[in-house]
Amino acid sequence: MKNTYKLGVLCLAVSLGLSACGGNNKDAESSQAEAALEKIGQAVGIENIVVNEKVLQAAEDSLKALPQFNGKPLNVFQNVRFYSNRIEIDIQDPNNPENIDSYIYSGGKWSEPTPVQISGGGDLKDNTTPLDQIKFATVAKIAKIWHEKAVEVKAEETELDFASFSLFVPMQQRRWIVSDIETDRAKYDFEFDADGNLKEFKKE
Repeated sequence: MKNTYKLGVLCLAVSLGLSACGGNNKDAESSQAEAALEKIGQAVGIENIVVNEKVLQAAEDSLKALPQFNGKPLNVFQNVRFYSNRIEIDIQDPNNPENIDSYIYSGGKWSEPTPVQISGGGDLKDNTTPLDQIKFATVAKIAKIWHEKAVEVKAEETELDFASFSLFVPMQQRRWIVSDIETDRAKYDFEFDADGNLKEFKKE
């Protein structure tokens, strides 16, 4: 099955053409399946990838070492998504730069590549970030800050389970996006820079 990326108004990427608005949005069925997977992982005691620096570093190292890349520099298409039980990433094929392939890291290994359909008239270079600029272990640093803030505001959930390295194409802005913190009486959001430094923590 192919992933499809379509041009969308909400991406505000008209001038650059390419977009990731539609590619990985979850419909109701897939959301239910993901929730079920999360519960299974919790039941069998699978550790949360997002908070484990060693696992994150191993995932990055093993991605770069995949034989199809042959040690070549890699470019990431738009975003990298980190969940408690997997990592999702779209890579520009270094041997055929017009192609983007999706990979999923789960259970300690990377999946086979899945072709991604790209539509729009933008330039791929405006939609990519060198993988060397995205340090997977930064997620653990962010997760630690998230945990400290969750404890500070007495949130029920104190462990981060989602983070995304995000490229906002029109502004060429790169940053980390994480789940909000919620308490019974408030919701708090974060702003992190590309290096995982906390820029803002505020009540919505």
